[in-house]
Formats: sequence, structure tokens, C-alpha cells
Amino acid sequence: MNNSGEKNIIRERFPEKRVILFDGAYGSLLQREEEIAIEARKAGVEKLCLSRPERVRALHTEYLQAGAEILSSNSFNILNPELLKEGLTQEVAARAAALAREAVDAFDVGGVGKESLVAGSIGPSGFGLGSGSSLVVISPDELEQLYYDQMIALLGNGADLMLLETMTGIAVSLCGFRAAERVSRETGIFAPIWVSAALDRKGRLVGTGEQFSDFYDAVVDYGPVAIGLNCVSDFKPAESALLFLRRSHKGLISFHPSAGLPVKGEYIATPESFVEGMRPILEQGIVDIIGGCCGTTPGHIRRLAELIKEI
Repeated sequence: MNNSGEKNIIRERFPEKRVILFDGAYGSLLQREEEIAIEARKAGVEKLCLSRPERVRALHTEYLQAGAEILSSNSFNILNPELLKEGLTQEVAARAAALAREAVDAFDVGGVGKESLVAGSIGPSGFGLGSGSSLVVISPDELEQLYYDQMIALLGNGADLMLLETMTGIAVSLCGFRAAERVSRETGIFAPIWVSAALDRKGRLVGTGEQFSDFYDAVVDYGPVAIGLNCVSDFKPAESALLFLRRSHKGLISFHPSAGLPVKGEYIATPESFVEGMRPILEQGIVDIIGGCCGTTPGHIRRLAELIKEI
């Protein structure tokens, strides 16, 4: 059941780092850029990997320049039903991973190459698993197959590990873990999983209302290389859940929150206010991996890099 084996790819890459820096948002940032905003909103930011690969690659490089040590592929919404209808999901996933890998391979500072990791990002999907869902309902086996197909494309084109992020329910998360086990078993490709949940203001999973402790109990035996939270705008319930992880979990803990809530389409947390919100969490030594989610930019990640050096 444990898909991590005896090694942790993140800890092996950064054995001396107390805090490892993740990148920030792609979708919310690309949708604000005047030249590509209409295309990004209409077709989805993931398809920009095909139509605007130079811009996606450049954004990866901007995050590397800001100090990011783990990049995510621009593939979060790869399981969008519309994208699946077009038959483009695996092509987009493959290109998304390749662009991140190309940015890492080309990045060079003072003649020294940088060996950041690439995490293949997959979100919770646009489907429902229960009869009461307002989404198009598919079976757990069907969702597992969708995860499997995208993982093959991502890991086969430059991703070092998989990031199941903004997980909104236990059942959906387990489909991802089972898919990773199949990838490893059937193809021989090692498929380490980093999993990150999204919580509401009461500290429950946003999609199902399930308790975070139940989520943890359900996924921990699969041996994820990291467990954490993302896409939260209120740090108080997040801090409580992170403290629970620190008490309960022996492995790496991650946190990449949003830049507050959007007001008229603009996220309100500046790099400075975002970092000040993160400071208490870092000072307590609660997390091992930090970064940003919706609304964050290379500027936010650069300030996080400075904060890590301060603490």
C-alpha cells in the first residue's frame, strides 16, 4: 500500500534544507495578462501549454529566479470535462511537464545549474463521485483511470513526482493514490505522491465537509512524500490543521495558501502582507515546504525566500 518505498525524493534532493520553497500560482496570474487573458479564460490556462508555451516556460523561469526549489506543472485543471471532450488532456499534461522540465534544465546562475524538482500538478477534477453531486458523476474506477492516464503523461515527460493538490474529499484523493500505485506496478515508473488538501474556515475539507484528521488517516498509509494544505485564505484554521500534522506526522509537511480572497478579480494580499501572515507558521517550525496558491506571484515567492533566510 505504501507507494513511497524507502526513499523520499524531496528530502533526498534537499537533505540539508530546513524549509524548501515551492512556487506560486499560474492560472490566476496568466488570466490577468492582457495579451492572453481572453484565451486563458476561454480555453483554460492549461491549453496555453500548447498555444503559448514560451509564456508558460517563462513563468516557470520567473519562479526559479524568485528562489523556487520545486516547480509545479501548469496542469492543475487537466481533468476538466471540456478538455477531456477535446481529447487533449494527455497531450497538455505531457507538454506541461516538459515546459517545467525545460525551464529547470535551462536555468543557470553564475555558471551553476539549479536542480529544482518538477511536481506534476493534478487537481480534484470536474467530476462528482456521489449521486448527490451537482457535477457530472463518474465511478471511482473511471476517475482512477483518468488520474492514471495523466500521471503517465506527466511522469513520462519530466515530472519527478505527482502533486495532488486542492483535494476536496477523501474518495477523490484515494483515486489518485490508487492510480499512482498502478503506475508504479504496471509500468515500473516510480510515482511518488505529494498530497495537499483544501479546507474551509471551520477546518473541514471544502468539498465534502470531512474532518481533516479523517483525511490524514485515509492517506497516510499510502506513504506520501509530503502532506499539507493549499488554497486557503484564512490562516487560523490552517494553522490548527498544520499543528495537528506536526504532532501526528513524521514526514514532510507543506503549506501553500492563497493571497487572500479576490476582490473584483484581484487578490488582496501583497507579497509583504502574505509573508507576514506566513511568518508565525515558519517561526514555529511547523512546515517543511512553503509556497503560494491562487493570487500569488513570483514577487510573493521572492519575499518568502527572503523570510526563510531571516528565520
